[in-house]
Amino acid sequence: LTGVAIGDYTLRETRRPSADYETAADQAVRIAENVTTDVEVENALRLGRILIRKSNPSGAPLANACFDLNEDAGGAQCTDENGETLFTGLVPGVYTMQETQAPQGYLEATALDPVTVRPGSTATVAVTNQPAPPPPDSGSLQVVKFYCPTTPGNGGITFIDSSNPDGGGLARTAGC
Repeated sequence: LTGVAIGDYTLRETRRPSADYETAADQAVRIAENVTTDVEVENALRLGRILIRKSNPSGAPLANACFDLNEDAGGAQCTDENGETLFTGLVPGVYTMQETQAPQGYLEATALDPVTVRPGSTATVAVTNQPAPPPPDSGSLQVVKFYCPTTPGNGGITFIDSSNPDGGGLARTAGC
């Protein structure tokens, strides 16, 4: 700018370089006689966000799934009752994340693809958890021992298979 009168002014950016940038802060400028005043204006990229939406294979939201972004040093965040968590204030760039805790009854998600955060934008990531397999059936075993005296000529010990579907073998233990 030329022909500016001596005095104190406020330099204000009226148009950003693009929508990717924040508007630069106003700066106080003093204009002196016969002196060229240089002012440096720095525009910073707008910060971005990552929204994680967590669901089961049927599309129902899953709460209490926790994720950590490796590059933000901000720690893990967990999904709410809507199955969502939002990482904010992220410098534009590429982020890698991992699930640090799966919801109860679900497996942790496998390796997640890197996410690109663009200036001033929200990158949305959909993550689906598979149900955890049921724990092995511990089952039960009941052993019942019968002592049936045998009479001469009727044989000795008889083993009865209780898994026989007709159940007839156990009926022979009546009166023992």
